[in-house]
Amino acid sequence: PRRGTRVRKAPDRYQANVAVKSITEPSNYYEMRKYPEHERKHWYGAMQKELKSLKELGVYEMMPLPKGERAIGSRWVYKLKTGADGNVIHKARLVAQGFAQQEKDYDEVFAPSLRATTFRTTLVWAAMNKHSVHHIDVETAYLNAPLMHCIYMRIPPGIGNSTKGLVWKLKKSLYGLKQSGFEWNKCIVSELTKLGFVASLADPCLFKRVKNGSRILLLLFTDDIAIVAKSNDEANDVINGLERKFKIRKLGLISQYLGVDIERTKAGYRLSQVNKINSLLQKFNMVNCKIAKTPMEIGFVHSDEKHKLVDRELYQSLIGSLSYLSNWSRPDIAFSVNQLARYNKEPNEYHWNSAKRILRYLKYTSNFRLYLEPKDELEIKAYADASFATDTIKRKSTSGIVVLIGDALIGWKSLRQQHISLSTMEAEFSSLSLLCTDLVYYKQLLKDLDINVKSPIIVMEDNQAAISMANSIAVKTRSKHTDLRYLNVRQSVKEGLIKLEYCASDENIADQFTKAQGTVKHTECCLKYGMKI
Repeated sequence: PRRGTRVRKAPDRYQANVAVKSITEPSNYYEMRKYPEHERKHWYGAMQKELKSLKELGVYEMMPLPKGERAIGSRWVYKLKTGADGNVIHKARLVAQGFAQQEKDYDEVFAPSLRATTFRTTLVWAAMNKHSVHHIDVETAYLNAPLMHCIYMRIPPGIGNSTKGLVWKLKKSLYGLKQSGFEWNKCIVSELTKLGFVASLADPCLFKRVKNGSRILLLLFTDDIAIVAKSNDEANDVINGLERKFKIRKLGLISQYLGVDIERTKAGYRLSQVNKINSLLQKFNMVNCKIAKTPMEIGFVHSDEKHKLVDRELYQSLIGSLSYLSNWSRPDIAFSVNQLARYNKEPNEYHWNSAKRILRYLKYTSNFRLYLEPKDELEIKAYADASFATDTIKRKSTSGIVVLIGDALIGWKSLRQQHISLSTMEAEFSSLSLLCTDLVYYKQLLKDLDINVKSPIIVMEDNQAAISMANSIAVKTRSKHTDLRYLNVRQSVKEGLIKLEYCASDENIADQFTKAQGTVKHTECCLKYGMKI
């Protein structure tokens, strides 16, 4: 038979992966040893740099293992990073195998994490007060924290044969130990307290210092620190104080924080995550995918058993990444991600394709930014909405809430209600109760920032029955869970925390957090809360 002459080639979508795959990260020390000599040289250099830091910081003491004691293991973690000049940097980190620890090896393990809402609110505060935001990083942060428990660790591979029969007695909080995060947080908070900082009651990762009548704010996320100050001298005063205890890397005025790109404008800040989106498109082979103009199709079906199951870990990986984007800078995908996260346990092809649709939408809107450009008055305004019994499996409703300060969007939620509402009014009331609970946090946060919150806070609601019920003192509810939510909202109204005002459904921007929208309505909603190019 005649053979065709057309040249066959791999699809273009795979070309973007070639550069990344040309240099790979070994999964462990023994795999690294099989690499070509020129690559091993870089990894061994990274390991020596790490070991030098461990020794300089007094992380361990080498000794024979005491009788009756046991030693946990360790492993090398290798990572490739790109420097500011575009060159590849080889990183090696020694990590203890904390999963082998026993309960006697630790007490506390919890360490707080900075809330995304606190981060955005602080940027709004900085914009309003004409303050600059400086970014610093504490190098080898955990290794600065003393270890309170006696833990022995086997000598890591690659050290040499002269250590045979010996172990490391850990004196500092090595990465991987269950309590390392807690010990580091205790260490850094102690130093900040010495420098005059006081932790916020609303978020323990926000700190404030008032010195000579000037306020300085500080955001802490593990070893990433943002300092909000009126002048460079004030910021440097804090940095110099921290340098007396820690090795600090100065990153200048903030341009990226926790994977969020931050653009300073005359009116405030704009947030985006273009690099994160492009990395996801590449990771899931979607670089050349067709675009979608909305994150989810109208009429998404919750119960669709006709499709076979897909790789659960791959699905969870994508949903986790999308959740991070949604939480920090992309409120426009919050509803879609919340819907699909319900199927993390048993995702099927329908859910997988729906998740990939979000990626196709993110490709279309990758240059969208969240505008945090507040108006003169930092007043809180909130919206609440609900979609009644839209979960066709469990018949539960979805709540959506939105919080703005000075018309800058700082907080949003889209989540399934934990109970079954018996009417549209009950579903709306549950959303109002959720919002009232959150507003207590926002009010305390603004109080910690010395912002006077005007009371009552205006809450926009598109269900007149819910508004009437909240303002009534003689309403009997049909069930206990509704009764408790009614009392929560009613008390908030009575105490002057909130004032409910009616708005048409088309004007309620919380609508986007309760249901999938068509292209026109979705775009209009995004523009209303400042999500645009």
